[in-house]
Amino acid sequence: TMFDPKYIKPLSKARPMANVNPSGTIRVYDDFKNAMLPVEGLTVRGKRWFTVVYTPTNSQGFYQFSYTFNGSVDLSIDLESAKFELRIQDGPISYATATLLNNNVSTTWNLDFYGVSLGNTNLPPNYVLSPNMWRLAHTWRAAYTYYYKNSTWSLDAPPQPNSPVLGRLNNLFSNTTKLKIGIRSDPGLFDYSHTWMETGIQGGVHIVLLSVPSSQYRSYLNNKTCNYTGLDIFGTTIHELTHAQHFGFGLSSNSYLASRAKAMLAETYALAVEYRITMDEYNIKNSTTAHDNILTLPREYDYKKNQEKRADYFNTWGDGHAYTPALIDLMDTHNQATVNSFFPNENISGVSINTIQKNVKLYPENWKAVRNGLKTDYPFISTEINNIMNIYAAWDPTLTN
Repeated sequence: TMFDPKYIKPLSKARPMANVNPSGTIRVYDDFKNAMLPVEGLTVRGKRWFTVVYTPTNSQGFYQFSYTFNGSVDLSIDLESAKFELRIQDGPISYATATLLNNNVSTTWNLDFYGVSLGNTNLPPNYVLSPNMWRLAHTWRAAYTYYYKNSTWSLDAPPQPNSPVLGRLNNLFSNTTKLKIGIRSDPGLFDYSHTWMETGIQGGVHIVLLSVPSSQYRSYLNNKTCNYTGLDIFGTTIHELTHAQHFGFGLSSNSYLASRAKAMLAETYALAVEYRITMDEYNIKNSTTAHDNILTLPREYDYKKNQEKRADYFNTWGDGHAYTPALIDLMDTHNQATVNSFFPNENISGVSINTIQKNVKLYPENWKAVRNGLKTDYPFISTEINNIMNIYAAWDPTLTN
C-alpha cells in the first residue's frame, strides 16, 4: 500500500453520538475506452473537529474509512502521494496544490469525473463536470502507474523522495522532497509539455493540456485543436516522467539543449517508455498490418500511428530536437515502411523495454553506446539493431557508424 492510515485522536473522550464510516468510489471517464476507469492511490482525507483520518482508494477506486466518526465528516481529495504530487495552474507560471472538498458527508461520496458536458438531462448519478479534475485524474493514473507499478515492466521509477535530482527538477517549488507535476491549461511560457532541469525558469514536470490550436505542438495531427483524450494525457505524463527518470540517470539539461544527438536519445527513449506503458495499460496490441491511415483503421491504432508520425514532424522542427521511433521499432511488430517510405524497412521485434532502460541508464547521453549495448544483449538480431539505430543516427552529423 502507499502508506499506513494515520490518525489524530479526538481530544474529547465522549462516546460517539453517531456512527459514520464514509465511503465511495472515484473514477474518471476515458474517452478512448469509452468507460469509467478507477483512480487508484488517491488520498481521501476525513476531518471532523480535531479528528483527521486518511485512507487511500484501492485498485477499483473504492475507499472506506475504518475509523468511526461521531457525526458528519468533511472530506477532501489530496492529489499527493508519498512520492509525487500534482499541482494545478493558478497563474502565468505558478501552480497551486490540487485539492477537492466536500463538507458534511454522512454516508457516501462517489465521484465520476468528466471533462466534457453531457448536457442537462439523464446524467449519470455520480456525474461531476470538471475539466481540471478530469485532466488531473488521468495525469494521476499515469504517475501512479509509473511510480507504484513500474515493476510490471522492470523499470526504474522516476526520481524518489529526497533524491538529489529533485532539487534541480523542482527548482522554484519550495518543497523538494518529492516530484512536483504541474498541469497547465494555457501555454504560458511554453505551449508544449516539458521537464526542466537547472534552467532557473520553471521547475518540475509540466503537462500542458491545451484546449486551443497550437502553432508548435501536435502539428503532426494536422493542426487540429489540441483536445486531449485520456490516453493522450496518460501517455504525455509517462513521457515527461521518463525525462525526469533520465535526468536521474545522468542526462543534463545543458547536454540536451546543446546536442541534437543527446536530445535525440532523450526523446527517443521517452517515446519508447511512453509507448510501452501506454500500449500495455490500454491493452493495445501490436499489429502486423499497416495502421498509419487514421481514417480507415480502428482507433486503437491511432496512438502508435501518432507516435511514428511525430518523428517525421520533429525531424524538421526548428530547434533541432529529434523524436525518432528507433527504440519503438525494436519492440513492436509493425513495419511502418509498408505505408510510409520515410521510415526504414524493418521486421525486428522483441527487444524489452527494461533492456533498453538498462543501456540508457549505463550510457545516458550516448546514442552509439546504447546501440552497441543492445547489440550485445541481442546478438541474434545485432545486425538489425545496428541498421535501425544507424538510420536515425544519420539525423545528426556528429553520430557516425
